[in-house]
Amino acid sequence: MRKGPLLGQGRTAEVYAWGDFQVLKLFFTTWPVEWIHQEARVARVVHEAGLASPAAGDIVEVEGRLGIVYERIDGPSMLEDVLRHPWRLVSAAHQFADLHLAMHRRTLEELPSGRDLLAGLLRAAPRLTDQVRTQLLGKLDQLPAGEAICHGDYHPDNILMTRRGPIVIDWMSVTRGHPLADVAGTSLLFRVVDIPSTVGTLTRGLIEVVRRVFLSLYLRRYFKYSPQRRAQLDDWGPPMAAAYLGQGLTSQEEDRLISIIDAALETRTPRATPRAPSRSR
Repeated sequence: MRKGPLLGQGRTAEVYAWGDFQVLKLFFTTWPVEWIHQEARVARVVHEAGLASPAAGDIVEVEGRLGIVYERIDGPSMLEDVLRHPWRLVSAAHQFADLHLAMHRRTLEELPSGRDLLAGLLRAAPRLTDQVRTQLLGKLDQLPAGEAICHGDYHPDNILMTRRGPIVIDWMSVTRGHPLADVAGTSLLFRVVDIPSTVGTLTRGLIEVVRRVFLSLYLRRYFKYSPQRRAQLDDWGPPMAAAYLGQGLTSQEEDRLISIIDAALETRTPRATPRAPSRSR
């Protein structure tokens, strides 16, 4: 089968139509082969467990690149839907929180350990001194492991609004871990990731306002119905910030992560030389 029109592009892959009812997530050649196989495996596990996710099919090779065939899910992202219909902001933020809560009430033994993945990312994170790295690993050791399903890249652009309800996509970073690690990761994405430069000034301003209000509403709703305490969320911020270093963010975005780490540990890390923005998800 030949790939169809390009439907979208992210940090790791391009998405093409694949027949009438499927899409092909075609990875860039820089993406490790073992990570592609891991994504396909966990995507099948998550879908078979009944979570709101696309069905994953075979791994195929097209034009010298590996890709995963997924069920085609039609519908705007939650972010796009809110920007088109701002009056839906409150209900969308509540739905976003409720989906996260439902995910965190489940566990799957087949998923990789979130603690092990986070520790590995901390050890490999660039721009950290040995002292800061040791402090962060020590903080991680003091935090509970947890057994919840954690998406790892949970934000409104990874939720598609369909006729059958919201569907969560991009499960490549899913682990079995502590819910607050996942909530902290989501909060960081809202706070540090830049709005694309291609977005117009008026739209950029609207997105900034929507992000601030959405994050506040989401956190309020999540902790209203979660057994977790909001006061413990800050404990997860520094290690999660360090885990995002070297994960395809711009130097300005990484500087914001470093600022969060420095403020928590009362250290000072030199800022990086600005570099060209990489592909963003």
